[in-house]
Amino acid sequence: MRAKPKFPERTPGVPRRSSSAMLMFLECGERYRRRYVENEKFDRVSMQAAVGIGTHEGASADNRYKIVEGKPLPAPEVVELAVTAYEDEGIERELLGEGGGCATIHERAQGKDETAGAAEAWSGAVSPRVEPALVEEPVVARIEGTELSGVIDTVTRDGKVRDLKTGRRKWNQQRVDTSIQLTTYGVLYRARFDAWPTGFVVDNLTLSKRTGWGEQHLVTSRTERDYDSLASVVKTMNGAIKSGTFLPAVPGHWRCSAKWCEYYTDCPYVAGVRERTS
Repeated sequence: MRAKPKFPERTPGVPRRSSSAMLMFLECGERYRRRYVENEKFDRVSMQAAVGIGTHEGASADNRYKIVEGKPLPAPEVVELAVTAYEDEGIERELLGEGGGCATIHERAQGKDETAGAAEAWSGAVSPRVEPALVEEPVVARIEGTELSGVIDTVTRDGKVRDLKTGRRKWNQQRVDTSIQLTTYGVLYRARFDAWPTGFVVDNLTLSKRTGWGEQHLVTSRTERDYDSLASVVKTMNGAIKSGTFLPAVPGHWRCSAKWCEYYTDCPYVAGVRERTS
């Protein structure tokens, strides 16, 4: 079972927002409201997300091993750790299949194979380029009277933030350049090192039915204006939460589906869509 990150104690009277919670609020305020205000928690995870979690676990173990031993963890061990983490997710939480229902035995086995393939791709194509200095350390930063918490995937020796993404669709340069998650990591980096990161790299593993797992790495940067924009987002988010304003997702957003949202089946904002697609 994966250990949960341990953050510093909260400061009394100061709101704390995780980077993932902030992203959820921006994608769908209603989902945020039910998860963080009403505390309606569901132990569910999509198969694709579980594959990503497993791959991250193997990659993180590899990077930690590099820091201690000065060399990569053998690929079979990376794969074993990744697959174990994937299987643990399926035990700890309900694993969802492609249609949003409980994953079948075939889908679970498919997810296991995909995790092993992604971990192999990490070890063979990505790991040799990564020289880690810090791996998955919980960090809290102060911004706009708020504690912003998060866990950076990897900080490299040259002061870059590297983030591993897995899935079936490639990231593009625009997505990397505008990622609020990466901007958040920059703020967390500064809180940890008292300096801005020298850059950001997204290691993107994508699965193709024809060619299997492929990889690309996309490089981006941030300026002071990007960080000022993030502060504005946090300020606006705090005001909306205080006033009880929680807007739903944009209609048609990929997150707004039975597959990706645990509250979809009784969400009042998509009643008509559910009727037409059920």
